Amino acid sequence: MFRPDRTLDKPQGRPQTATVVGPAGEEIYTDQFGRVKVQFHWDRLGAKDQNSTCWLRVSTAWAGNNFGTIHLPRIGQEVIVDFFNGDPDMPFVAGRLTNPENKPLWELPEQKALSGIKSKELGGSQANQLVMDDTQGQVQVHLKSDHQSSELNLGYITRIPEPSGRKDFRGEGFELRTDGHGVLRSGSGLILTTYAKANAESFIKNIKESTEQLKEAVEQQKVQTQIAIDQKADERAIDATAHVDLNTQQEEIKGKGGQFPELSAPHVLVSTPAGVAVVAEQSIHLNSIEQIALTSGKDVSLATGERFFASASQGISLFTQSKGARLFAGKDKIELQAQNGGLDAIARQNIQIISTEDKVEITSPTKIILNAGGSQIEISENGVFITTAGKFETKASEHKFEGGGSVPLKLPMLLNLYQAQYKIVDEETQEPLAFYPYEIEMADGRKVVGFTNKDGMTKIVYSKQAEGTKLLTKEDKKNK
Repeated sequence: MFRPDRTLDKPQGRPQTATVVGPAGEEIYTDQFGRVKVQFHWDRLGAKDQNSTCWLRVSTAWAGNNFGTIHLPRIGQEVIVDFFNGDPDMPFVAGRLTNPENKPLWELPEQKALSGIKSKELGGSQANQLVMDDTQGQVQVHLKSDHQSSELNLGYITRIPEPSGRKDFRGEGFELRTDGHGVLRSGSGLILTTYAKANAESFIKNIKESTEQLKEAVEQQKVQTQIAIDQKADERAIDATAHVDLNTQQEEIKGKGGQFPELSAPHVLVSTPAGVAVVAEQSIHLNSIEQIALTSGKDVSLATGERFFASASQGISLFTQSKGARLFAGKDKIELQAQNGGLDAIARQNIQIISTEDKVEITSPTKIILNAGGSQIEISENGVFITTAGKFETKASEHKFEGGGSVPLKLPMLLNLYQAQYKIVDEETQEPLAFYPYEIEMADGRKVVGFTNKDGMTKIVYSKQAEGTKLLTKEDKKNK
């Protein structure tokens, strides 16, 4: 094969600048490979559009198969164009340049301590930015999206809202804020604590102080509950109270085995060597399918601007160990009702019933019996019967005995409460279905929804009259 000698050398391309171009109305013009088109400054014939050059590859700091970095040059930006092996037929974008029309992110040299990344919304004015502030003694990291002012600030927190750079000092530490919704979600557990671990030298789940205090609180619950049970303030055994669940929770938070066993279940732990304040202008609702326990080394104080209301489906027990119990009403009366049982008032010493300004009434539809030391007064519809083994003595300025008579009996009406409860089990295994959704339809149209407890039991529902109820599970609803 004959080849003539080359008499002219191919021109060599050298680095030069150009402006990124594209179709009118576009801000970024690229293809599937991230290539762009440019207008060379020496090109007097180019129309500064998508026909000015071929596609040019863009150099980037890191490129892999669907990973790496990418910052596409935008139309109007100045870039550096170089050529592979100096071949003018193989241009590529090697870098970008600032100029009077494309100024640096922040005003220089005043803001020379700032470095980072700032993008710009396509067709808009909002931005996203990552700023590293290396001001001496005041370093910070600032990550922000202008959408709903969502940002994370770390370190010596100073506002950096615009190209003029650092503004007013706002505090130290970290801030995560947004004008929109905020969600903190952790599938394996969450720790919120103000126990300090200096310089991040400890492992991240170090909650030694918290677990020790929690263990003491669980033990306090057990001891004081057992004392109340021993004094007959609660008829249940200790294992039927909240103690079992509290102890399980404490063990799961502490963890067992492994290098970092803490939070073996997805609990939320809030702990502090100081205090916790929860404030709301509207309502606060605490709910647990299982137990809610309050344990305090000193007082538990409740103050309400209107009513204090407590309702329990299985009973209320109050026990004070070393002091007495007091119940006062500043105005109006105190009313005690046992709507479906008796009322016992028992004391080791005196029992006093005193009215300082009015009468004392004791009323019964059948019988009143007063007994002291073997002597007794019995009052019933059959008469008044007095029995004593000792002396019967009356003193009066006048004794008057008349024919028989009676007084109309007026008794308050007590409501009867009817109740129902269901246990939901697996149809095949007959095992209880724990935390299973259900709905109970009442005869009056009311609907009670909830989840079963760990034993597969629903809540107890109540009615003022005997009526039918209907249990619906999610399978029942599907088949409707």
